[in-house]
Amino acid sequence: MDFLEHVEAWIPRSTKRVYAILDNLSSHRTTDVLLFVLAYPRWEMVFHPKYAAYLNLIEP
Repeated sequence: MDFLEHVEAWIPRSTKRVYAILDNLSSHRTTDVLLFVLAYPRWEMVFHPKYAAYLNLIEP
């Protein structure tokens, strides 16, 4: 949460949408993350499709 709030402060207010691309790790779907998205509506969490490791460049 501290990291997301730090990034939120770093991004200019003129930016209308912020997309965070995430894998399906369970910690990315916690209550704190959901509350962050509610508190900062310009953020959108985009998740990789399951079983699509080829899209995650760290996997190979």
